Amino acid sequence: MNKKFFSSKLLRAGAALCCSFSFAALAPSALMPASVCAAAPAAVGDLLPEITEIRTYTLCAWSNLISKDDHLGEAARHTLKTMGYDVSSVQLDSPKGNAEYNIITESDESGVIRNKIIVMGGTPTLGQSANLMEPAPVFFDGGDPFAEAATSTAKTKIIEPRVHHGYDLRVKSFFFTPDANGNIVGNQLADELKQNPDMKLYITGHGDSGALATILGARLLNLSVPREQLEVITFGAPPVGNITFGTYYLHRLPLTRITMRTDAISSLLDKSSDDFVQYGEKKVWTPSKAMEASSRDMATYLDSALHIFFDKAATYPAPVVKETDTKIYVAPISFNLDSKLVPDQLYMDEALTDSLRQMYPGAVFTNDQGETVAQSLASAKRMGAKFVLVESVNADRTSYDRENIMRLSLSETIYNLDGSLVFFQESSARLKKISPVEACLYNQISLKEAREAALAASTSGSKYPRLTLSL
Repeated sequence: MNKKFFSSKLLRAGAALCCSFSFAALAPSALMPASVCAAAPAAVGDLLPEITEIRTYTLCAWSNLISKDDHLGEAARHTLKTMGYDVSSVQLDSPKGNAEYNIITESDESGVIRNKIIVMGGTPTLGQSANLMEPAPVFFDGGDPFAEAATSTAKTKIIEPRVHHGYDLRVKSFFFTPDANGNIVGNQLADELKQNPDMKLYITGHGDSGALATILGARLLNLSVPREQLEVITFGAPPVGNITFGTYYLHRLPLTRITMRTDAISSLLDKSSDDFVQYGEKKVWTPSKAMEASSRDMATYLDSALHIFFDKAATYPAPVVKETDTKIYVAPISFNLDSKLVPDQLYMDEALTDSLRQMYPGAVFTNDQGETVAQSLASAKRMGAKFVLVESVNADRTSYDRENIMRLSLSETIYNLDGSLVFFQESSARLKKISPVEACLYNQISLKEAREAALAASTSGSKYPRLTLSL
C-alpha cells in the first residue's frame, strides 16, 4: 500500500470511511473529486465497483455491532449516527424467546426514506446456536414458483423446497405473526417497498442471524417485492435450505455470504446431510493475525472489511483543503507498538486520519511523517490554523492484566500556535474481541466530546481543565 497516495474521507467519496457508506449507486463524478476524474477516468471507472461493494459490506458489518454493549458497539452507534442513519430497535417476546432486530433508515433531504437496513440479532455463542435446535427441514411455502425448481431437480428426487425448521419458525414469529392490532410486519415491509420503487432494503445478520436474514429475504421476494429492491448480506451464516430451495433462489435473491477461513459455525451443517446446502455469492476473508483467535466474532469481520477497504482505496489521491478553511493542523501520528501489531500500523494510521477528516473537514494533515512538533507549529502558522493536534498510539502488555491481553491507548495533545498546552487527554481499550484498528477508532470517538469542549473553550477564552483520562 502506497501511503503517499492513500487518503481517507471515504476516499474521495465525499464521506468518511467509518461514517459515510451510503448505499446509493454513485457515478464516478459523484464518488471522486473533479481533479481525479479528469486525470484518470479509466482508473476511476475500474475502481468504482470495488469501492462501492466494500463500502456496502463495511456498513453492514458496523450495523451488526450496534446492539453490543461494549467499546465496539459504542463506536458502531456513533458511526451510524454520524452517517445520518436513524436506528430503531425492536424487542419481541416470541415462542422462541426474547429476540431483537434493528431497523436502520437513511432518508434524503426531504425526509423520504431511500435505504433501509434490517439487522437480525447476532449469534451469542456456538452452544446457543439455533443449528442445534429443531434443525429438521420443513416445507417452505413459497407457492407455485417452486414448480420450476422442483422440475429442475427431479433427478435428485428432491421435489419440495425445504428449510431449517428453527430458522423458519423464528422468521415467521418475528415478521409474519399478527400483533395485538392484527398488523403483520413482513407484509407491511413488502407493501412499503412496492409503493416506493426507489427504496432499497438490505437484510444482514451474523451467524444464525444471517440464516434468518436469508429466509426473510426469500419470503419478501415471494410477496412480489422486486429483486432489485432486496439484497441479503450475511457474515458466517450456516445454510438454511435444500437443493430445491437454493436452485430457485440462486438467481432471484441477491445474496452475498461472507465467511472467514477459520469460521466453524458457517460450515456446521454443510457436510451433515443433503438437507442443507449453501448458495449465493461466497466471499472468503482471511482474519488479521491480531484477530485470528476469535475469527467467527463480528469484530473480526469488521476488521477485515476495514483492511480490504483501505487496500482497495489506496490509489486515490488525498483531498485538497483550502488553507483558509482550516482550524486544526494535525501533526504526524506517532506509534509505539508491540511487534505483533506493527503490521496493522498503517491501517491504524489511516483509520485515525480518516475519522479526523470527518470530524473536522477543514483540518490539514502533514505529508511529512518525520515532522517534529515545532515544525508542525510553524506549518500551522503558515496555513492560518489555530491549533495543532498531536496524537500518539501506544500498545503493550501490562503486568497487572491476568489474561495477558494487550491494552491500546490513544493520547491527544492540543497546542496553541505559541506552543502552549491547551489540552491533554487519553483513552485506552483492552484488545479483547476488538482489533487494533477498531480500538483506535473507539478511543478517538470516546475523546471527541472533551476535545471539542476544550477547543471551544480555548477559542472563546474560557477556562477548561487541561487533563482528562479515560480507561
